[in-house]
Amino acid sequence: MAKLKFTEPVVGETNAVADPLIPLALAEIKTVVNGELNSENIKAEGVAKEDLSAELKTELASFVGLPLQSKKSIIATEQERESATFGTLSTPDEVEVTVGANGLLVFGYRASWESSVSEAGRAAIFIGANQLKSVAAATVLETTQRGAGMTVLRSSPEGLLGSSEVTAATQVTTGQALGEVCYIFVAAGTYKVSVRFRATSGKVKVKERKLWAYVIG
Repeated sequence: MAKLKFTEPVVGETNAVADPLIPLALAEIKTVVNGELNSENIKAEGVAKEDLSAELKTELASFVGLPLQSKKSIIATEQERESATFGTLSTPDEVEVTVGANGLLVFGYRASWESSVSEAGRAAIFIGANQLKSVAAATVLETTQRGAGMTVLRSSPEGLLGSSEVTAATQVTTGQALGEVCYIFVAAGTYKVSVRFRATSGKVKVKERKLWAYVIG
């Protein structure tokens, strides 16, 4: 169907010329509106996502399988924790997500950290109050800070991974691989997803913290 076109009557024309144009124009409008609207009749990019029905959004999400929700927490400030129990830093590495039935949570993280006592720092992912568990033995997962000075803490398929890489020598602002992400399944609900820290002795310092969480399905 081409764009809507019809001849308009001209003021001053005789009735015999002008009158037949009116029903022809109305019929053309009726035909297009009642079933022939398509991309030629709609302004380019004229349909916004908020104009789609809830049913269509659900169907598209199911068919395409793309993330429906994404959250992030980017904190450059260095903060510390001096406690043997897990807790967030004063500015938490934390986002809130809502997961539907049979949804999947995708988690990515990278930071720089160091321990005042060699390798005493610990970090773990928490889903609400629940510490992430291993896929195999269902034991809780945590990682240890390794190496001297500020080293790399990043996400991995098994939660978090403490590397002995010195971050000052490895960090770039653009074009650096995150490493790997962690895929987590949870029951339907709304959760605060966080990275928490503890130190078996002394204290742990963390900075340049970048957290991303995506919900698929």
